[in-house]
Order: sequence, then structure tokens, then C-alpha cells
Amino acid sequence: MKTDSSFDLRAVSQEFSIGGAFLESRPHGNGHINDTFVAAFDQSGIRVRVIFQRINQRIFKKSGSAHGQCVPGHQGGSREIG
Repeated sequence: MKTDSSFDLRAVSQEFSIGGAFLESRPHGNGHINDTFVAAFDQSGIRVRVIFQRINQRIFKKSGSAHGQCVPGHQGGSREIG
């Protein structure tokens, strides 16, 4: 699935109970069907990475979510995304 540059991951992340301040995001990996992104959040001075996956609704017509899913990533004090 081709990544849509107008996709606003900051806005989408507000639909999940992640907590902390959104810092940045970028595409992650080279999926053929879904789009995957990694985002960083500041949670009380701890940088937390979260993986988001946007489900391709042309393939999965009954996915149940307009945006997909998010999975908490690894925590690290000053680790950069990636």
C-alpha cells in the first residue's frame, strides 16, 4: 500500500489512550498491503515508541476501524525513532 503523505498520525493517535506528548512519526517498513508507522511520545521524560498500522480497507473491507491499530513499542530515555 502506498503511504499517503497527508495522513495525520498526530490526529489519529489522539483516538488511542497512549498518554504523553506526541513528538514525531515516520513510515516504518515496506508493507505491501497495510501502512505501518512508528511514532514517539514523551511520557514524563521517557521517550516511548508506538507502532501504528493503517489497515488497507480496499483489501479488508470489514476491518472494524477506520485507522487500524497501535501497539506500544520499546521505551528508552533518549532513543531516536527507528
